[in-house]
Amino acid sequence: MDNLGDRFLLFLPKFFEYDEFQLMSQCLKEDSIFIDIGGNMGIYSLISAKYINKTGRILSFEPNPKMI
Repeated sequence: MDNLGDRFLLFLPKFFEYDEFQLMSQCLKEDSIFIDIGGNMGIYSLISAKYINKTGRILSFEPNPKMI
């Protein structure tokens, strides 16, 4: 609960990164490749999975050992 972004996502999901998620819904296709650098808890990777199927790829990297 120390992470403000996590709290926004849990308690205010309609307002969390709304513009970014809208852009993802417009740009990502079934065969897209999505790279999530600094994936943290993987929210962007999970959202991208709504639009990308088995022909696409989702790659998420988190270099911080505490977050992994």
